[in-house]
Amino acid sequence: MKRQYFNEGWRFCPAEDDLTEWESVRLPHTVKELPFHYFSEKDYQMVALYEKTFVAKEAWKGKRVLLTFEGVAHKAKVYCNDQLVGQHACGYTAFTVDLSGALLFGGENLLRVEVDSRESLNVPPFGYVVDYLTYGGIYRDVYLEVKEPVHITDVFVRTKKLDTEAKCATLMVDVTISEAVAEDELLLEVMDEMKSIASERIKVTKGQQFYQTVIVLNNIEAWDINHPKLYTLQGTLQGNGESKCMRFGIRNVAFQADGF
Repeated sequence: MKRQYFNEGWRFCPAEDDLTEWESVRLPHTVKELPFHYFSEKDYQMVALYEKTFVAKEAWKGKRVLLTFEGVAHKAKVYCNDQLVGQHACGYTAFTVDLSGALLFGGENLLRVEVDSRESLNVPPFGYVVDYLTYGGIYRDVYLEVKEPVHITDVFVRTKKLDTEAKCATLMVDVTISEAVAEDELLLEVMDEMKSIASERIKVTKGQQFYQTVIVLNNIEAWDINHPKLYTLQGTLQGNGESKCMRFGIRNVAFQADGF
């Protein structure tokens, strides 16, 4: 199933309002709209609640129903049908919660997110060094994905070696799988637009979730500011077709005597 964005149909209420005056909102959203001129940072530091109802299809039974928040400032607790399904601290990183065990399939479900936008020394980037306003709320996209129990949770690629004159590069690729319950085959493909320019097959063994491999690319273009060339790495489990993609650029970086 493709991503189903959950940006519409939310209700919002600051917790201090005793949940008496809910406001209909869409995401991205801020807990407090503020003027451009000076105001106190305390104005947006609060605990607030977001709610949304949705129907979980019968066809989702036996699968993993995953909800991803791309940014919630700054602490979040996520409930599905009053059951805590996940929490996260740090407004600048995305996180995913698994709704599968809390859903009523074939019926309506209540999603509630408790958002704490107060500064805390235990949550980045706070700690008496912040010289900017951090605001608060569910301020990036939220989307739902339905996957098979065994799927790719993460694909990460980095440039291990780059020869700009020869136009070749060596990539180090990390892949993490949700469950290691059966043998399978993992196909990794590097795509330039819609064309496959390199591939690697990895045997998935029972009991192993993390895999690492090297892929060599030829006739590539390095990324730079004036020509930000991007490629796509796609990983696919051959047994059930579950896949995950990551876009990346290839370049060298270094700290030298004259700077970065």
